[in-house]
Amino acid sequence: MTATFVTRALYGPPRPVLVLSVSGEVDRGNDDELRRQLRRTADIRGNPYFHEHYGCRELATAVVVDLREATFVAGHALACLARERDGSGRPLRLVVGARGAVRRALTAAGLDDAVELYDDVADAVLADSAASD
Repeated sequence: MTATFVTRALYGPPRPVLVLSVSGEVDRGNDDELRRQLRRTADIRGNPYFHEHYGCRELATAVVVDLREATFVAGHALACLARERDGSGRPLRLVVGARGAVRRALTAAGLDDAVELYDDVADAVLADSAASD
């Protein structure tokens, strides 16, 4: 099956956050593309391309992966998400919805403690500012 990957910058305090949105099915046929997209997103977080392409003056503080539109994520892809880190070495912030299938799969696999889970993108983007309040 196919999956679509789209990266965008969102501007929440204290700094921008990069959001990688994933839709469709992530399986053995395209899990390498997921890894490439994750690394690309983490790599562009603070380089000149980021500044030129997204029009930001600051470095992005985190990488958020929005999986709410993913209809299927294979177990090995979930493990990849749990292992990956953003550009600053922190776990990825995964947006999985309150009762989404990806949240249930992460919990069943025991990987929900290895990542930061959020119900919506706004909460994930604003996580740094909420922690500093």
